[in-house]
Amino acid sequence: MKQLAVTELPALCAGPTAAGRPVLLDVREPWEFAQAAIHIDGVQTLHIPMNEVPERLADIDAARRDAA
Repeated sequence: MKQLAVTELPALCAGPTAAGRPVLLDVREPWEFAQAAIHIDGVQTLHIPMNEVPERLADIDAARRDAA
């Protein structure tokens, strides 16, 4: 999984691609997510706090292009 800078996200999410649009994996804590949730038209956001990622790997589709 590639980690992106905030400035790279709009280009990655713009327009349809052969591989489809990525799923944005948001690993912030619940209180951070509640204060500033990210909503990008046409892009699915999956919120899994960083400390829960190891237990929730099954929630992340390895066949998709995900952005964290």
